[in-house]
Amino acid sequence: MGLNKALGWAVGAASSVGSAWPGAGAGALQVVMPFVFRLGVTTIIFLLIFWEIGFRSILGRLQDLQPVPLALVALVLGIQFLVTAWRWKRIADSVSPSPVPYSAICRAQGAGNLYGQLLPSTLGDDVVRIAMLARRIGVAPATFSVLVDRMAGLAVLLGLMIALLPLLGWRIGHSTVVLAGLMLGLAGLGALFFFLFLPDRLPSRWTPRIVASLSSLAAHVRKALFTSAFAPAVIGGGILTQLSSIAVVFLLGHAVGIPVSIADCLLLVPWALLLAGLPVSLAGWGVREGAMASVFTLVGVHAADSVTMSILYGLTAPTVGLVYGMFALFERPRSLSWRVSRAEKAKSSGGGEN
Repeated sequence: MGLNKALGWAVGAASSVGSAWPGAGAGALQVVMPFVFRLGVTTIIFLLIFWEIGFRSILGRLQDLQPVPLALVALVLGIQFLVTAWRWKRIADSVSPSPVPYSAICRAQGAGNLYGQLLPSTLGDDVVRIAMLARRIGVAPATFSVLVDRMAGLAVLLGLMIALLPLLGWRIGHSTVVLAGLMLGLAGLGALFFFLFLPDRLPSRWTPRIVASLSSLAAHVRKALFTSAFAPAVIGGGILTQLSSIAVVFLLGHAVGIPVSIADCLLLVPWALLLAGLPVSLAGWGVREGAMASVFTLVGVHAADSVTMSILYGLTAPTVGLVYGMFALFERPRSLSWRVSRAEKAKSSGGGEN
């Protein structure tokens, strides 16, 4: 079975899993079973990839990491983290009753990178981000901020992919692939914009609370994408985020001696990242590797090289999360000592009054 067939099998199986246990009933089972299923999908796809490509060929490429490209990767990841957090802060401020500290946004984003690896697809970190930010601004504003951030990022990604399609057609010379990509991109943008304007036209008598929530979410997304106060930051930050991801893949390729060009990464990486967002595996693992191997074969890159780049790219998010974890460990004792000191002062002042 080829990589394309394996990826297609995983997507098809995930689309039907919802009907596999309609009467599961138990809440714990409904939580555990999707996790187990996606873990199984991730494992099977990796086994198929390693069986076809060879685990040793991938391991051999990982043994010759070059320090200079890795240092540049760390620099780009740092810039990407700050830009992404700044964009999310702008969105969070627009939906929150009060401004959100940039430090709180960075903590929530770092926690998402660290813990989101255990949740389905690349959307897993969103659950963690919502939980972290909800402590400060409430569940509803936190949820809106993350959903708006995700939908705006998707719009930017789809727009970038469609804009680059003429260059992709010129590069690979396959009009069928380009036409399929155009249809996919336009369908995604169409569905997104359909959502942006549909809720306002739904009869409120159907389900008033749901319609009101959808209308509010759509209004916030329109505000982020189409108003002069927020659009430059949201769209510009989204473009910088996508370009930095492309640069990271390019640098990781050169870190292991893979001769991939920045132009090919610009044209192909967005498609792999889009497919990695499908909720069929854990944190996009497996699906991303299959997608990278599929798209980069269009420009003659060996599948083992593509999978190696994808594995290294997948490790960047937990690496950023681990950096956050180290900062959190050092910060917690200081925070605890500050609270103890404050409590002692309050106690002493109270005793003095008595």
